[in-house]
Amino acid sequence: DTYIALEKLQYYIEKETLKDYRNEISDMIKDLRNKLAKKDFETARLYIRLEEYKAAEIYYENILNEFYDSDFFDFSVINLTILTSFTDVKDGKEILEENKLNFLNEETYSYAVKLMNNIEENKEIEYYVELLK
Repeated sequence: DTYIALEKLQYYIEKETLKDYRNEISDMIKDLRNKLAKKDFETARLYIRLEEYKAAEIYYENILNEFYDSDFFDFSVINLTILTSFTDVKDGKEILEENKLNFLNEETYSYAVKLMNNIEENKEIEYYVELLK
């Protein structure tokens, strides 16, 4: 189980006798966290295809809360912003603003801002939700 492996790696990284292996252990932890984030990301995409948007939001929110250091963080924020904008554009913009400083890539944040501006202007959110599928 991935969670058990993470727990054991956390234990090993704290042991003084294994300090020579900290970089390797840290890399393993990052890989496992990315694996778990990817699983949630793909599950959210499945729920979008099934048009179960609230369920997809839960998985994206989990990535934001639990896997904030993963490669899937930025696009989880964007996708959650789009889904939230489906019902209320203002709430979608709030999610983007709340996570502004947490983006791992500045260009991705700029893309998200442009996307939100397009959504706000066009209000054709269905088009953007189709992009998520």
